[in-house]
Amino acid sequence: MKLAYRLARTAENGQESALLHEAPHERGARIRLEAVALESDRMHRALSSRTWGELRSLLTPLECRRFGAYLRESAEENGDDWAEPDDAEEFSCEWVPGFSDGDYPPWLQASEAHPLPVDLLRRFGERRSTSNGDYWHLPPERAQAIVTELTRRGYVVRHKPRLLFY
Repeated sequence: MKLAYRLARTAENGQESALLHEAPHERGARIRLEAVALESDRMHRALSSRTWGELRSLLTPLECRRFGAYLRESAEENGDDWAEPDDAEEFSCEWVPGFSDGDYPPWLQASEAHPLPVDLLRRFGERRSTSNGDYWHLPPERAQAIVTELTRRGYVVRHKPRLLFY
């Protein structure tokens, strides 16, 4: 089941806009603050680039500076030099330190504040632990029940099936 819902801020709950989306590699669903989800989506799309120029064109200037700083620091930790590649040079995410291990980009699931009320997380999800940290696992078969309960509590929940997340 493909799922992607947008949970909008309402006057009643004062919550930030959030997205409920499928996380197929975890066999579950995630709920993230919308701004965080969109930034993560943009970074993953950029990491699929074939050239450095394409990568840079998909990131904001701030994201480019942060990514460059990450690569430079990683190279220095290994005693290597790092020079900014030209736009036409080939790019592969497999060359990014930590990417293949799931350490880059940083795993947001464990670190971000959760936009769902804790009682809903406890009712519909379960805490799980991984080598990257703990997170709330939401089984996708519970998505409709979560949406129903959020709607009952005053959230505006809209289905957005074309959203892509990782």
